[in-house]
Amino acid sequence: GEIINFIEVDSGKLIGVAWSFPAIARLPIQLIFGVVFLLYHFKYYLLVPLGAALVVTGSNYFLAKLVARFVKFTLKSKDNRMNVITEVINSIKIIKLNSWVKFFIDKV
Repeated sequence: GEIINFIEVDSGKLIGVAWSFPAIARLPIQLIFGVVFLLYHFKYYLLVPLGAALVVTGSNYFLAKLVARFVKFTLKSKDNRMNVITEVINSIKIIKLNSWVKFFIDKV
C-alpha cells in the first residue's frame, strides 16, 4: 500500500514539474522586465502593489505548509486503508487455499 502511494504521488509531482518547467524558467526574466517597465511608467506608485504582492506570496507559503500537512495525513489514511484491504485479501486467500470455506460459513 505504501509503495503504491509513493508511486502515485511521485509520478504526479514529476508530471507537474515537467508541465510547469517552461513557465518556471521564464519567470525571473518576465518578473525583472515587468517590474522595470512598470516602475518606468508608474514611478513609485508601484511600491504599494508590490508590497501587497509580497504579503500575498508570504501568506501563500504558510498555506502551502498547511496543505502539505493535510496531504501527509491523507496519505497515512490511504496507507492504513491499503494495509487493511491487503490483509483482508490475504486472509481470504488463506481460507480459500486451505478449503476452510465451509467451516467459516458454518461459524458465521
